[in-house]
Amino acid sequence: MRLDVKIQGDLVRLVPYAAHHVHKYHNWMKDPFLLEMTASEPLSLEEEQQMQVTWREDPTKATFIVFATTDTETEDEMAGDVNLFFNDDEDTANCEIDIMVAEARYRGKGVGREAVLLMMSYAVTHLHVHRFYCKINETNEPSLGLFRKLGFVQCNYVAAFQEIELEFHITDANKEAAKAELAAVEAQDEDDDDESDTNEEDTGLTENQNRLLYLISLYTKPAILSTDKEEWIRKPALLVLLYEAIVSQAVDYDYAPASELIENKRKYFNISQEGKSDLDFLREEELLNGLKLASKSYQPVTCYQISEKGQELVAKLGKADKSPIHDMVTIIPPRSVLLTTMAISSSSLSLHHSCLLGRGYETFVVL
Repeated sequence: MRLDVKIQGDLVRLVPYAAHHVHKYHNWMKDPFLLEMTASEPLSLEEEQQMQVTWREDPTKATFIVFATTDTETEDEMAGDVNLFFNDDEDTANCEIDIMVAEARYRGKGVGREAVLLMMSYAVTHLHVHRFYCKINETNEPSLGLFRKLGFVQCNYVAAFQEIELEFHITDANKEAAKAELAAVEAQDEDDDDESDTNEEDTGLTENQNRLLYLISLYTKPAILSTDKEEWIRKPALLVLLYEAIVSQAVDYDYAPASELIENKRKYFNISQEGKSDLDFLREEELLNGLKLASKSYQPVTCYQISEKGQELVAKLGKADKSPIHDMVTIIPPRSVLLTTMAISSSSLSLHHSCLLGRGYETFVVL
Protein backbone atom coordinates (compact mmCIF):
# COMPACT_ATOMS: atom_id res chain seq x y z
CA MET A 1 0.00 0.00 0.00
CA ARG A 2 1.30 3.41 -0.97
CA LEU A 3 1.16 5.46 2.23
CA ASP A 4 3.50 8.40 1.77
CA VAL A 5 3.68 9.28 5.45
CA LYS A 6 6.13 8.97 8.31
CA ILE A 7 4.75 8.70 11.84
CA GLN A 8 6.86 9.83 14.76
CA GLY A 9 6.31 9.17 18.44
CA ASP A 10 8.33 9.61 21.62
CA LEU A 11 10.45 6.48 21.12
CA VAL A 12 10.04 5.37 17.52
CA ARG A 13 9.56 6.55 13.96
CA LEU A 14 7.49 4.52 11.49
CA VAL A 15 8.67 4.70 7.86
CA PRO A 16 7.14 2.91 4.83
CA TYR A 17 9.13 -0.21 3.89
CA ALA A 18 11.40 0.77 0.97
CA ALA A 19 14.03 -0.89 -1.20
CA HIS A 20 16.97 0.34 0.90
CA HIS A 21 15.54 -1.46 3.96
CA VAL A 22 15.55 -4.90 2.32
CA HIS A 23 19.13 -5.93 3.13
CA LYS A 24 18.66 -5.48 6.88
CA TYR A 25 15.21 -7.09 6.76
CA HIS A 26 16.69 -10.07 4.88
CA ASN A 27 19.29 -10.54 7.62
CA TRP A 28 16.53 -10.49 10.25
CA MET A 29 14.63 -13.24 8.49
CA LYS A 30 17.59 -15.61 8.65
CA ASP A 31 16.84 -16.03 12.37
CA PRO A 32 15.01 -19.37 12.95
CA PHE A 33 13.20 -17.87 15.96
CA LEU A 34 11.74 -14.99 13.91
CA LEU A 35 10.79 -17.37 11.10
CA GLU A 36 8.88 -19.55 13.57
CA MET A 37 7.17 -16.67 15.38
CA THR A 38 6.08 -15.01 12.11
CA ALA A 39 5.16 -18.30 10.38
CA SER A 40 7.49 -17.34 7.52
CA GLU A 41 9.84 -19.27 5.28
CA PRO A 42 13.40 -18.23 4.37
CA LEU A 43 13.80 -16.29 1.14
CA SER A 44 16.80 -15.37 -0.97
CA LEU A 45 17.81 -11.71 -1.13
CA GLU A 46 16.40 -11.49 -4.66
CA GLU A 47 13.06 -12.94 -3.48
CA GLU A 48 13.03 -10.53 -0.54
CA GLN A 49 13.59 -7.59 -2.91
CA GLN A 50 10.73 -8.73 -5.11
CA MET A 51 8.54 -9.22 -2.04
CA GLN A 52 9.18 -5.62 -0.98
CA VAL A 53 7.95 -4.37 -4.36
CA THR A 54 4.87 -6.59 -4.12
CA TRP A 55 4.04 -5.44 -0.59
CA ARG A 56 4.52 -1.79 -1.49
CA GLU A 57 2.10 -2.05 -4.42
CA ASP A 58 -0.44 -4.30 -2.68
CA PRO A 59 -3.45 -2.12 -1.72
CA THR A 60 -4.41 -4.61 1.01
CA LYS A 61 -1.12 -4.44 2.92
CA ALA A 62 0.75 -1.63 4.69
CA THR A 63 4.25 -2.32 6.00
CA PHE A 64 6.25 0.17 8.07
CA ILE A 65 9.79 -0.19 9.33
CA VAL A 66 10.14 0.68 13.03
CA PHE A 67 13.14 2.88 13.84
CA ALA A 68 14.11 3.08 17.51
CA THR A 69 14.80 6.79 17.16
CA THR A 70 12.89 9.98 16.45
CA ASP A 71 15.39 11.93 14.36
CA THR A 72 17.42 9.64 12.08
CA GLU A 73 16.79 6.59 9.90
CA THR A 74 20.06 4.67 9.77
CA GLU A 75 20.21 0.91 9.28
CA ASP A 76 21.63 0.46 12.79
CA GLU A 77 18.45 1.95 14.28
CA MET A 78 16.03 -0.35 12.44
CA ALA A 79 14.25 -2.29 15.18
CA GLY A 80 11.55 -4.25 13.34
CA ASP A 81 8.36 -3.76 11.37
CA VAL A 82 4.63 -3.26 11.91
CA ASN A 83 2.00 -4.35 9.40
CA LEU A 84 -1.65 -3.83 8.52
CA PHE A 85 -3.56 -6.35 6.39
CA PHE A 86 -6.93 -5.61 4.81
CA ASN A 87 -7.96 -9.10 3.71
CA ASP A 88 -11.71 -8.85 4.29
CA ASP A 89 -13.28 -7.90 0.93
CA GLU A 90 -16.70 -7.51 2.54
CA ASP A 91 -15.49 -5.23 5.34
CA THR A 92 -12.52 -3.09 4.35
CA ALA A 93 -12.43 -1.52 7.83
CA ASN A 94 -11.62 -4.89 9.44
CA CYS A 95 -7.84 -4.97 9.79
CA GLU A 96 -5.21 -7.48 10.91
CA ILE A 97 -2.20 -5.98 12.66
CA ASP A 98 1.13 -7.50 13.64
CA ILE A 99 4.42 -6.29 15.08
CA MET A 100 7.92 -7.77 14.90
CA VAL A 101 10.68 -6.37 17.09
CA ALA A 102 13.52 -8.12 15.31
CA GLU A 103 16.43 -6.58 17.22
CA ALA A 104 16.69 -8.25 20.62
CA ARG A 105 18.24 -5.14 22.22
CA TYR A 106 15.00 -3.21 21.65
CA ARG A 107 12.64 -5.80 23.15
CA GLY A 108 10.98 -5.00 26.45
CA LYS A 109 11.73 -1.27 26.13
CA GLY A 110 8.36 -0.02 24.91
CA VAL A 111 9.34 0.09 21.23
CA GLY A 112 6.78 -2.49 20.14
CA ARG A 113 4.01 -0.97 22.26
CA GLU A 114 4.45 2.53 20.86
CA ALA A 115 4.75 1.24 17.29
CA VAL A 116 1.44 -0.64 17.61
CA LEU A 117 -0.32 2.35 19.20
CA LEU A 118 0.92 4.74 16.50
CA MET A 119 -0.11 2.34 13.74
CA MET A 120 -3.55 1.80 15.25
CA SER A 121 -4.06 5.53 15.74
CA TYR A 122 -3.15 6.22 12.13
CA ALA A 123 -5.38 3.40 10.86
CA VAL A 124 -8.39 4.61 12.85
CA THR A 125 -7.94 8.26 11.90
CA HIS A 126 -6.98 7.97 8.22
CA LEU A 127 -8.08 4.48 7.11
CA HIS A 128 -11.31 4.40 9.17
CA VAL A 129 -10.59 0.99 10.73
CA HIS A 130 -13.25 -0.13 13.23
CA ARG A 131 -11.82 -3.52 14.25
CA PHE A 132 -8.29 -4.84 14.71
CA TYR A 133 -7.28 -8.45 15.14
CA CYS A 134 -3.99 -10.30 15.44
CA LYS A 135 -2.92 -13.93 15.17
CA ILE A 136 -0.11 -14.95 17.50
CA ASN A 137 1.69 -18.23 18.13
CA GLU A 138 0.60 -19.53 21.53
CA THR A 139 4.24 -19.80 22.64
CA ASN A 140 4.93 -16.12 21.90
CA GLU A 141 4.17 -14.83 25.39
CA PRO A 142 5.73 -11.36 24.91
CA SER A 143 3.47 -10.57 21.92
CA LEU A 144 0.39 -12.01 23.63
CA GLY A 145 1.15 -9.92 26.71
CA LEU A 146 1.65 -6.77 24.65
CA PHE A 147 -1.67 -6.97 22.84
CA ARG A 148 -3.60 -8.00 25.95
CA LYS A 149 -2.23 -4.98 27.81
CA LEU A 150 -3.49 -2.82 24.94
CA GLY A 151 -7.02 -4.18 25.45
CA PHE A 152 -7.16 -6.99 22.90
CA VAL A 153 -9.25 -10.01 23.94
CA GLN A 154 -9.18 -13.58 22.64
CA CYS A 155 -11.81 -14.37 20.00
CA ASN A 156 -10.51 -17.59 18.42
CA TYR A 157 -7.98 -20.39 18.69
CA VAL A 158 -6.68 -22.37 15.71
CA ALA A 159 -5.31 -25.64 17.02
CA ALA A 160 -3.84 -26.68 13.66
CA PHE A 161 -1.49 -23.67 13.68
CA GLN A 162 -1.32 -23.24 17.47
CA GLU A 163 -2.44 -19.65 16.99
CA ILE A 164 -4.43 -17.44 19.33
CA GLU A 165 -6.53 -14.75 17.67
CA LEU A 166 -7.16 -11.55 19.62
CA GLU A 167 -9.44 -8.66 18.66
CA PHE A 168 -10.00 -5.01 19.53
CA HIS A 169 -13.16 -3.10 18.56
CA ILE A 170 -13.08 0.65 18.02
CA THR A 171 -15.74 2.57 19.96
CA ASP A 172 -16.52 6.27 19.92
CA ALA A 173 -14.47 6.69 23.09
CA ASN A 174 -11.30 4.98 21.90
CA LYS A 175 -11.69 6.54 18.44
CA GLU A 176 -11.32 9.97 20.03
CA ALA A 177 -8.38 8.66 22.05
CA ALA A 178 -6.76 7.43 18.84
CA LYS A 179 -7.22 10.82 17.21
CA ALA A 180 -5.70 12.51 20.24
CA GLU A 181 -2.78 10.05 20.19
CA LEU A 182 -2.07 10.80 16.55
CA ALA A 183 -2.47 14.54 17.06
CA ALA A 184 0.33 14.34 19.62
CA VAL A 185 2.80 12.89 17.12
CA GLU A 186 4.28 14.34 13.99
CA ALA A 187 2.85 12.81 10.79
CA GLN A 188 4.69 14.11 7.76
CA ASP A 189 3.30 13.68 4.25
CA GLU A 190 6.48 13.18 2.28
CA ASP A 191 7.69 10.72 -0.31
CA ASP A 192 10.42 8.13 0.15
CA ASP A 193 13.64 8.85 -1.71
CA ASP A 194 12.90 6.24 -4.34
CA GLU A 195 9.45 7.64 -5.13
CA SER A 196 9.87 11.40 -4.94
CA ASP A 197 9.14 13.54 -7.96
CA THR A 198 12.68 14.87 -8.02
CA ASN A 199 14.10 11.36 -8.24
CA GLU A 200 11.50 10.04 -10.66
CA GLU A 201 13.10 7.89 -13.35
CA ASP A 202 12.24 7.84 -17.04
CA THR A 203 10.36 4.63 -17.79
CA GLY A 204 10.39 5.00 -21.56
CA LEU A 205 6.58 4.92 -21.61
CA THR A 206 4.03 7.65 -22.21
CA GLU A 207 2.16 9.24 -19.32
CA ASN A 208 -0.98 7.27 -20.20
CA GLN A 209 0.95 4.00 -20.36
CA ASN A 210 2.59 4.68 -16.99
CA ARG A 211 -0.77 5.34 -15.37
CA LEU A 212 -2.46 2.36 -17.03
CA LEU A 213 0.32 0.07 -15.81
CA TYR A 214 0.05 1.50 -12.30
CA LEU A 215 -3.73 1.01 -12.31
CA ILE A 216 -3.29 -2.66 -13.20
CA SER A 217 -0.62 -3.07 -10.50
CA LEU A 218 -3.14 -2.01 -7.83
CA TYR A 219 -5.46 -4.90 -8.66
CA THR A 220 -3.15 -7.73 -9.66
CA LYS A 221 -0.01 -9.40 -8.41
CA PRO A 222 2.12 -12.41 -9.43
CA ALA A 223 2.96 -15.16 -6.96
CA ILE A 224 6.41 -14.94 -5.42
CA LEU A 225 6.34 -18.27 -3.59
CA SER A 226 4.72 -21.55 -4.60
CA THR A 227 2.11 -21.11 -1.85
CA ASP A 228 1.14 -17.57 -2.85
CA LYS A 229 -2.11 -16.68 -4.59
CA GLU A 230 -1.96 -14.88 -7.90
CA GLU A 231 -4.41 -12.12 -8.72
CA TRP A 232 -5.62 -11.31 -12.24
CA ILE A 233 -8.15 -8.87 -13.63
CA ARG A 234 -10.54 -9.76 -16.44
CA LYS A 235 -10.34 -7.61 -19.54
CA PRO A 236 -14.00 -6.41 -19.37
CA ALA A 237 -13.49 -5.25 -15.77
CA LEU A 238 -10.24 -3.54 -16.73
CA LEU A 239 -11.94 -1.71 -19.61
CA VAL A 240 -14.60 -0.46 -17.19
CA LEU A 241 -11.86 0.79 -14.85
CA LEU A 242 -10.15 2.44 -17.81
CA TYR A 243 -13.36 4.28 -18.70
CA GLU A 244 -13.65 5.49 -15.08
CA ALA A 245 -10.05 6.72 -15.31
CA ILE A 246 -10.89 8.63 -18.51
CA VAL A 247 -13.96 10.40 -17.15
CA SER A 248 -12.06 11.33 -13.97
CA GLN A 249 -9.26 12.70 -16.21
CA ALA A 250 -6.66 10.39 -14.69
CA VAL A 251 -5.73 9.32 -18.26
CA ASP A 252 -6.23 11.04 -21.60
CA TYR A 253 -7.78 8.48 -23.97
CA ASP A 254 -10.71 8.63 -26.37
CA TYR A 255 -13.71 6.31 -25.99
CA ALA A 256 -16.85 5.34 -27.87
CA PRO A 257 -19.70 2.83 -27.46
CA ALA A 258 -18.80 -0.67 -28.63
CA SER A 259 -20.61 -4.00 -28.58
CA GLU A 260 -19.24 -6.71 -26.30
CA LEU A 261 -20.47 -10.25 -25.65
CA ILE A 262 -21.23 -10.66 -21.92
CA GLU A 263 -22.87 -13.88 -20.68
CA ASN A 264 -23.97 -14.70 -24.23
CA LYS A 265 -25.64 -11.32 -24.62
CA ARG A 266 -24.57 -8.34 -26.68
CA LYS A 267 -24.13 -5.23 -24.56
CA TYR A 268 -22.74 -1.80 -25.30
CA PHE A 269 -19.87 -0.37 -23.29
CA ASN A 270 -17.81 2.79 -23.59
CA ILE A 271 -14.53 1.34 -24.84
CA SER A 272 -11.25 3.17 -25.45
CA GLN A 273 -9.48 1.87 -28.54
CA GLU A 274 -6.39 3.90 -27.60
CA GLY A 275 -6.45 2.29 -24.18
CA LYS A 276 -6.76 -1.18 -25.70
CA SER A 277 -3.82 -0.38 -27.98
CA ASP A 278 -1.66 0.64 -25.01
CA LEU A 279 -2.77 -2.50 -23.18
CA ASP A 280 -1.51 -4.60 -26.10
CA PHE A 281 1.74 -2.61 -26.12
CA LEU A 282 2.35 -3.24 -22.41
CA ARG A 283 1.73 -6.93 -23.03
CA GLU A 284 4.22 -6.98 -25.93
CA GLU A 285 6.81 -5.29 -23.73
CA GLU A 286 6.31 -8.10 -21.16
CA LEU A 287 5.19 -5.60 -18.53
CA LEU A 288 1.95 -7.58 -18.20
CA ASN A 289 1.21 -11.29 -18.01
CA GLY A 290 -1.75 -12.68 -19.95
CA LEU A 291 -4.17 -15.49 -19.21
CA LYS A 292 -6.88 -16.83 -21.54
CA LEU A 293 -10.03 -18.10 -19.81
CA ALA A 294 -12.82 -20.18 -21.30
CA SER A 295 -16.27 -19.88 -19.74
CA LYS A 296 -18.72 -22.73 -19.35
CA SER A 297 -20.35 -21.47 -22.52
CA TYR A 298 -16.92 -21.62 -24.22
CA GLN A 299 -16.57 -17.86 -24.59
CA PRO A 300 -12.94 -16.68 -24.39
CA VAL A 301 -11.99 -13.99 -21.88
CA THR A 302 -8.50 -12.57 -21.40
CA CYS A 303 -7.11 -11.68 -17.96
CA TYR A 304 -4.13 -9.46 -17.20
CA GLN A 305 -1.60 -9.30 -14.39
CA ILE A 306 1.35 -7.04 -13.64
CA SER A 307 4.59 -8.92 -14.36
CA GLU A 308 7.78 -8.81 -12.31
CA LYS A 309 9.30 -6.60 -15.00
CA GLY A 310 6.25 -4.36 -14.76
CA GLN A 311 6.59 -4.13 -10.96
CA GLU A 312 10.17 -2.96 -11.35
CA LEU A 313 9.02 -0.23 -13.72
CA VAL A 314 6.15 0.83 -11.43
CA ALA A 315 8.68 1.35 -8.62
CA LYS A 316 10.23 4.12 -10.75
CA LEU A 317 7.00 6.09 -11.08
CA GLY A 318 6.61 9.37 -9.23
CA LYS A 319 3.71 10.91 -7.39
CA ALA A 320 2.61 12.82 -10.50
CA ASP A 321 1.60 9.56 -12.19
CA LYS A 322 0.24 7.81 -9.10
CA SER A 323 -1.88 10.51 -7.48
CA PRO A 324 -4.49 10.81 -10.29
CA ILE A 325 -4.98 7.03 -10.22
CA HIS A 326 -5.27 7.02 -6.42
CA ASP A 327 -7.89 9.76 -6.60
CA MET A 328 -9.85 7.72 -9.13
CA VAL A 329 -9.77 4.31 -7.44
CA THR A 330 -11.83 5.49 -4.48
CA ILE A 331 -14.96 5.18 -6.66
CA ILE A 332 -14.36 1.72 -8.13
CA PRO A 333 -16.18 -1.51 -7.12
CA PRO A 334 -14.82 -3.89 -4.46
CA ARG A 335 -11.74 -5.87 -5.44
CA SER A 336 -13.64 -9.17 -5.17
CA VAL A 337 -15.87 -8.12 -8.09
CA LEU A 338 -12.93 -7.34 -10.34
CA LEU A 339 -10.41 -10.04 -9.57
CA THR A 340 -9.85 -13.60 -10.62
CA THR A 341 -7.76 -15.07 -7.79
CA MET A 342 -6.17 -18.49 -7.90
CA ALA A 343 -3.39 -20.49 -6.33
CA ILE A 344 -0.91 -21.77 -8.90
CA SER A 345 2.05 -23.84 -7.82
CA SER A 346 5.32 -23.62 -9.72
CA SER A 347 4.91 -27.23 -10.81
CA SER A 348 1.42 -26.73 -12.26
CA LEU A 349 2.15 -24.20 -14.99
CA SER A 350 1.54 -26.48 -17.94
CA LEU A 351 -0.26 -25.11 -20.97
CA HIS A 352 -3.82 -26.00 -20.05
CA HIS A 353 -5.61 -26.77 -16.79
CA SER A 354 -9.11 -27.36 -15.54
CA CYS A 355 -10.15 -25.39 -12.49
CA LEU A 356 -12.92 -23.18 -11.19
CA LEU A 357 -12.13 -19.50 -11.60
CA GLY A 358 -14.60 -16.92 -10.39
CA ARG A 359 -18.09 -16.95 -11.82
CA GLY A 360 -18.59 -19.52 -14.54
CA TYR A 361 -14.97 -19.93 -15.63
CA GLU A 362 -13.58 -23.43 -15.63
CA THR A 363 -10.46 -23.54 -17.83
CA PHE A 364 -7.54 -21.30 -18.58
CA VAL A 365 -4.53 -21.13 -20.88
CA VAL A 366 -1.30 -19.38 -19.94
CA LEU A 367 -0.38 -16.94 -22.71
